[in-house]
Amino acid sequence: MAHTPKDKNAELLEKILAMIDDRFPAPESQQIKHFVQHFYHAVAPEDMHGNVTNLYGAAVAYWHLARQYTPDQTKVRVYNPQFEQEGWQSPHTIVSILIKDMPFLIDTIRMALNRQGLTVHLIIYPVIPVHRDEQGQLCQVLPPSLSQAKGNYESIIHVEIDKQTETAPIAHELKTVLSELRMAVDDWQKMHDKMGEALQELETSNEDCEFLRWAQANHFTFLGYREYHLSDQFELHRVPGTGLGILRDKEGLGEISPSFAQLPLHLRKLAHQPPLLLLNKTKAHSNIHRPAHLDYIGIKRINKEGNVTGERRFLGLYTSAAYHQLTAEIPLIRRKIKYVFEKAGFRHRSHKHQALFYLLETYPRDELFQIDQETLRQTAMGILQLQERQQPIRLFVRADTYGRFFSCLVYVPRDRYDTEIRQRMESVLLEAFGGTHIEFNVWLSESVLAQIHFIVYTPTGSCVDCDFKDIENKLVEVTREWQDVLHDALLEHNGEEHGTHLFRRYEKAFPVAYRADFSAPYAVYDIETIEKVIENEHLGMSLYRPIEALDNSLRFKLFHAKSHIPLSQILPMLENMGVKVISERSYEVPPIWIQEFGLLHHEKSLDISQIKDVFQDVFVRLWQGDIENDGFNRLALAAQLTWREILIFRAYWKYLRQTGANFSQKYVEQALLNNPTIAKSLLDLFYARCKPRATQNNSLVQEIEKSLDSVSSLDEDRILRLFLGVILATLRTNYFQDKAYLSFKFDPNKVPDLPKPRPMFEIFVYSPHVEGVHLRGGKVARGGLRWSDRL
Repeated sequence: MAHTPKDKNAELLEKILAMIDDRFPAPESQQIKHFVQHFYHAVAPEDMHGNVTNLYGAAVAYWHLARQYTPDQTKVRVYNPQFEQEGWQSPHTIVSILIKDMPFLIDTIRMALNRQGLTVHLIIYPVIPVHRDEQGQLCQVLPPSLSQAKGNYESIIHVEIDKQTETAPIAHELKTVLSELRMAVDDWQKMHDKMGEALQELETSNEDCEFLRWAQANHFTFLGYREYHLSDQFELHRVPGTGLGILRDKEGLGEISPSFAQLPLHLRKLAHQPPLLLLNKTKAHSNIHRPAHLDYIGIKRINKEGNVTGERRFLGLYTSAAYHQLTAEIPLIRRKIKYVFEKAGFRHRSHKHQALFYLLETYPRDELFQIDQETLRQTAMGILQLQERQQPIRLFVRADTYGRFFSCLVYVPRDRYDTEIRQRMESVLLEAFGGTHIEFNVWLSESVLAQIHFIVYTPTGSCVDCDFKDIENKLVEVTREWQDVLHDALLEHNGEEHGTHLFRRYEKAFPVAYRADFSAPYAVYDIETIEKVIENEHLGMSLYRPIEALDNSLRFKLFHAKSHIPLSQILPMLENMGVKVISERSYEVPPIWIQEFGLLHHEKSLDISQIKDVFQDVFVRLWQGDIENDGFNRLALAAQLTWREILIFRAYWKYLRQTGANFSQKYVEQALLNNPTIAKSLLDLFYARCKPRATQNNSLVQEIEKSLDSVSSLDEDRILRLFLGVILATLRTNYFQDKAYLSFKFDPNKVPDLPKPRPMFEIFVYSPHVEGVHLRGGKVARGGLRWSDRL
């Protein structure tokens, strides 16, 4: 039968006890066994890892630690046990603590280790009943069966943390916080009694007194107390000998309260004014129990003349019961709640009454202690209106009376809230209020709104003049999702009806990768293209240059239905158009694929407005097979020629090749690209000679011939003059009829270097699929002549 983890735990413990019997004499071994049974009693089976030797060695090490101890001691040791010295070892650094049992020990130790960025892997914390002599020597460890008997209860705390070489700072921090805890626990009754004294001084039965009685009745954890005297010069002096808990008097401590002295004069004057009771948060974090800012209860002391002479100050933390109790049961808060309901005037048990009740019960409890009733009313009504109007985001701000922080309640749609949104809001609030740091707390419920409570801490006495509405607008902006911007952009671009229709269709269509790469306004124009592609089932495209891109870089988007186009199919086309493809990204927006190509061109001054239509027309003709995929297409960018204008040069070269011209096509393409101005002049000449009702322009021929004189390459000069010659030899063309093929009628006597015998006319026909020449010996066509040496 398989052993359960609990059985294995018991088996390990039996082995450890047997080792103790073997290695210690009988009287001592019995005490050690009782100690070990206490030590491992509550350890989870999965934490009883390692070999028996290490488990035995660790327990015996703690036995030696506990053999001598006095109640006023706090023993702390942080070390890396080595087998040779300690008799056991661990992969982690060990924190060993021996201290008298008291509340909040484990919470306080965890907080101290967390503040140092240490990960806690294991905590073992038995509370062991013992008897000691007057010198602190251990006399007896009571066995577990008698653990309820009278004795001194001492806490042995074993913590395993990340491996550390520098252990002294860890030990120092633990000793410091445990000393604070000990002072708070030892002085708890005295602080409790001090609140009783304050109640007797007040000698009234008002709401302030009811609150103090409520706090005294296990709703406030007392951690520190001190009394102060308020001088006529608005200085707050400590009263010597009154400090208790974490506020115990220390040597060298000045008499004047430094925190009060930092306040501007107009804020210090408030100490002489009502209210009698002050409830607030301090800037200091508690090192005890839980990592929160210390709560502060201040009770002003008044002389017979009714003047404020000083203050009793309690520091601590409200207990968990204070946070879960109904607001109607908490003095001071219940008065504020009643005021809000009376001013609201909602019928009892109506929908609005119930909504307001729920809102106030879930309102940040710390805020309810500090906020004044009118501010609470305005904020509560604003939150109710927000729930009815479903605004995207609302901000409610309360400034601390003493300029130490701003309390910000932010409401956002719950399904939108995430860590990134919260971090963006933190940045906005820190900048707006000039904050030094910020803390937050999130409340998520069945409501459609998430409540985030930010506390933005500022230098004491700060007076920041802020436009809260402007800050709210900034929060709206930074929390807007990509889809929100898309919705607004579509409405602006297409009108409300059509924009709403498109948004419903494309709200969730764009993948995460697209949203990361493109802002929503880009998507508006892509949606237009997608709609056209779906309607016409044609290839969609867009050539553009982002504003931040280099002058010689371009972006080219292709929109294709149903399938992703292989890069091997696209790359040759783009490269033959004179661009270098440096990147490709694909996005599926069903039923369309969008592919974006990053392009570079050697020309650094491309005007996107001039080349966009030309480039896209050439590419679509390539895609459809209307033109050939060769280097002539580079003239689109180099000389801004249309695909049909490029066709003229391609067709002329095909004819010149038949006449015996012996240059390679790549060489011819490069000659035109190297001389784009002359290429455009040749095109102008073609239009001037061949366009219907065109007039001869001899001056243009002279300009071209003059330009040719400046061409440095002899071969390029010959190539360009060949083009000039065939243009001058052209009698007619169907170019202006917009046919699928191109034809020229030549006068062979004017064609450069045409071999003899020369016919009367030649008609050359070109298309990507077929090309040929028809030779006529007379004015009447008789079937034509064929020369065997023509290509």
